[in-house]
Amino acid sequence: MVTLAVSILLLAIGIPLFQGITASSRSSTQANALVEAITLARNEAVKRGAAVSVCARATNTDTPALMACGTAAEWATFGWFVFTDAAGTTPGDYEPPSETVLRLWGPARAVISTTATSVSYRGSGELLTAAAVTFDAYKSGCTGNNLRRVTVSPVGRLSTTVGACP
Repeated sequence: MVTLAVSILLLAIGIPLFQGITASSRSSTQANALVEAITLARNEAVKRGAAVSVCARATNTDTPALMACGTAAEWATFGWFVFTDAAGTTPGDYEPPSETVLRLWGPARAVISTTATSVSYRGSGELLTAAAVTFDAYKSGCTGNNLRRVTVSPVGRLSTTVGACP
């Protein structure tokens, strides 16, 4: 009977703690995946001396000729991809066949909140836009300080911070 009482007590304490760890881990994983994609875009832009972008995927297709950039709300829905932005007609807008997909990521397992539809780098490694870009990654139903914020400065540098859930 004492063993059962101790087990119930440990479960009562452990389950909420485990849920918090899971939420933190999921937020960190998604933020790290965004950092990986944005870093790849910047590195490729500098290496190629040309514009490279990362944008939300509009559909779940893996066929480059059928891919398109999505809206700011679609980063978590279908994932994102990095591509050469050679056409130059609309920065951050994928235009096959003159542009090449370098890598793609699948749907996120967390909420990704941003107003950006893409992040585009010049060949110098700076953003094509003059404003910073911010992404918030968190698990649905997030509580506490389990939000991860990824910020890209106008000079192209990344920073990741921990914040309170919305």
